[in-house]
Amino acid sequence: MMACLIIAVTLLPSLSIEPRITRLDNALTTITVEDHALPLVSVQLWFHTGSAADNPAQPGLCHVARTLLEHHDDAALKLRAAGVRFDSSTYYDAISFSSVLPPNFLEHVLIIEARRLASFEVSADELRLATNAAAREVQWDADQGLLTPDRRLREALFGDHPYRHRPDLVSVELAKLKPADMQEFLGRWIVPGNATLFIVGDIKHEDALKLVRRHFDALPWREPPRAPQHALPPPERLEPIRIHGERGVVLIAWLAPPAGYFENAAYHVLMQRLCNEFDGLLTTRLREAGFDLPPRWQEGQWRDASILALRLVLPVNQWLSPQSGDRGRQGDTDTASADSAPTSQRMLRMLDEALAEAAETLPTPTEFDRARALELLRLRHNRSSFGARAVSRAESEVVGGNVLLEDRAESRVRTLGVDNIREAALKLQSARRAVVIVAPKLDPSPIPPLMPLIEPQAPERLDPGAATQLLARHAGDAPQPSAASPTPRIHTREISTGITAVVCHTRGLATVAVYTCAEHRWPTPQRISDVLDSSGTPSHTSAELKDYASLHGLDIRTAGPRGWCGYAFTGHPMHTPQMIELQAEMLQHALRPDESTEPTSPIRIVVVGDVDPDEVFECLGGHWQTWSTGQPRDRGEETRPPSGFEFNANASALESPDTWLYIAAARDPQESPSSRDLLSWRTIVRLLGYPKSASPTLGWDWRSAWQADMRSADAMVVQTDSSPEHIPMDIRGLANRLKELRSGQLAPTQIETAIRLARMDQLQRLDNVHDIATTLFEHPLDPWDIAADLTPETLRASWPACSELHLTWVSLSGGDVDDALADEVRTVLEPFSEPKSD
Repeated sequence: MMACLIIAVTLLPSLSIEPRITRLDNALTTITVEDHALPLVSVQLWFHTGSAADNPAQPGLCHVARTLLEHHDDAALKLRAAGVRFDSSTYYDAISFSSVLPPNFLEHVLIIEARRLASFEVSADELRLATNAAAREVQWDADQGLLTPDRRLREALFGDHPYRHRPDLVSVELAKLKPADMQEFLGRWIVPGNATLFIVGDIKHEDALKLVRRHFDALPWREPPRAPQHALPPPERLEPIRIHGERGVVLIAWLAPPAGYFENAAYHVLMQRLCNEFDGLLTTRLREAGFDLPPRWQEGQWRDASILALRLVLPVNQWLSPQSGDRGRQGDTDTASADSAPTSQRMLRMLDEALAEAAETLPTPTEFDRARALELLRLRHNRSSFGARAVSRAESEVVGGNVLLEDRAESRVRTLGVDNIREAALKLQSARRAVVIVAPKLDPSPIPPLMPLIEPQAPERLDPGAATQLLARHAGDAPQPSAASPTPRIHTREISTGITAVVCHTRGLATVAVYTCAEHRWPTPQRISDVLDSSGTPSHTSAELKDYASLHGLDIRTAGPRGWCGYAFTGHPMHTPQMIELQAEMLQHALRPDESTEPTSPIRIVVVGDVDPDEVFECLGGHWQTWSTGQPRDRGEETRPPSGFEFNANASALESPDTWLYIAAARDPQESPSSRDLLSWRTIVRLLGYPKSASPTLGWDWRSAWQADMRSADAMVVQTDSSPEHIPMDIRGLANRLKELRSGQLAPTQIETAIRLARMDQLQRLDNVHDIATTLFEHPLDPWDIAADLTPETLRASWPACSELHLTWVSLSGGDVDDALADEVRTVLEPFSEPKSD
């Protein structure tokens, strides 16, 4: 079935990426990696200190220090105002500041990063703001009820080791922190000799190093500190911890070897063998026992140890009760028999049985190949974007001790043998294991109280005008984004009547995406994706195809760019022929299952990755050349956005302090929007999605009051979540913003900032095969064309996007939605429900 004329070996990634390591006179380590697959650069500054270096009496000190460094001198605000995709993280063993940017922004970002290493005086107000901002970062998990089980699990598993606390927790003791204490921490740990600077992407080693020397050489040398050594607890098993919660789950975690150890690859493949949905040893047992939800696993790797964590969900009718202990399946009675043993104990027993089977029996070749293929697929998913790959490479060096670990991850999985997996199962049977059982109405066992955390204060808010003026001011001398270096090549060809293929050749990417979709016309009462998901091929069922995909590490799913529906596959480049053939068989069968009707839906195929375009077109022709369709229909009035205004409001059944407001906005589409049209529309999205602030500067809380997202060339959605008392203020701010847009009253500096942000958003979203494929599908022009001639003046001259902007749908929901709030929202927004007339 899987035959094709392409020789798969020719589709293997063709670039070898070698890191170069340089040590400056002040002991700063610089690692540069040339990766020219995409016109992007990642700049990362890592410090070899993390929460494991905290004073045991002050957990969270390193996290507060990282937050302070993130915002000192408005560094985060300057980067984000310029459009740089910026993030920072606190690890157990490190802190990091990471940016993704176009190549011509490199020096601008290096100047800002060099200032983090400069000595400065910490003020009491700055420290207070940093502590409050750091405490807010973990608030979401606390609100969702996820924080307590996770904390109990880590505290039990790690004992007195610093890993017992999450790196981002901020203990109440830090409310007493003095500026002198923070000054001492920064002076000891934030020095060039304790830092590593990574520059990865579309750069030249020599040019990047010249810029590094220009801006970092002047920093003085200081004695680098030594990381503290900690002993892990003994491997004894622990008694289960029972805590009350809204849902029933069983969490199990084991200690595993530290980052960089070969054995971790075996543990990951073992987890795939236990938990995969096709023949997983644990999944099969749970399914046979009546548990519908499959197990989920995750891992974390750190300098001292790794952790493997399993999550088993208890069905509602099997939740635990304090009167009768655990309950079995509905209808069971509490007896001593194995079938009616407590639900959580049954789950744990099935886990032990699955581990014993994995240790004692040999897997079949199919079982073993599937587990390895699924782990390879997981690795590719974790590194699917340019930014994620760059951060993973840096983490391999700082935490794992070897920058090349990232490049060897897949080869380690491929070289594993059956004995490695059996040995991993044997080790887990005797490894230190912690269990947390969460269920409603459960009496917890007596355990020490949790360490109290700081309660963060809510940030102050900015109106749209003040927010965008602040952005414009802090953008400073940031350059205009440019994709000047050679961009990936795009090839378009008509395979047959009504079938068009677009191939984007991106050298060096480890994953290929293949999208094959038909124009949406099918006369069926079911959702199109449901039809596709169950269609299969003439000779194979949908379940058989998913089984085949799992054996080869392919991710197969339905895809639906606006107006189209079909399949999106990703996998290793060597499997490109199989993905093309499978999609052709599946979509042709879905379009004409009984071959009694003529196909009429136009088809578009997009392939993105390190592939040979000519060979891809040859393979596509072999499967589609005899399949002719109708020409794409003229959408005309059919796609014109509705002129009505739909509003609904309802109180949520769940208790929540927040209220959600979703607004769908649209404009009249053009027949074939140009790159400038799309960029103009993205500029409007940036002008509507303004950020809110914590005093005294915007940098302390970068969450947006309104999140705006461009869903297509002629529609977008803006949304907010906040307390009910803030909704009216947000609504009026958005209404004033819409009024300014439609009347053209915005200041040129605000428009310039929005254009820069829109250009940066366009470039930076093209950092993975899925987003590139989706962009090419919806707009098969050069997506790296960011309309360099677009200025505030030219934007004003072609301002129809703003004059046609109108609201079509509004939804208000949350825990405290009343009629008065709903009426106020409707009254403010209804004037914008029709396009502005000439």
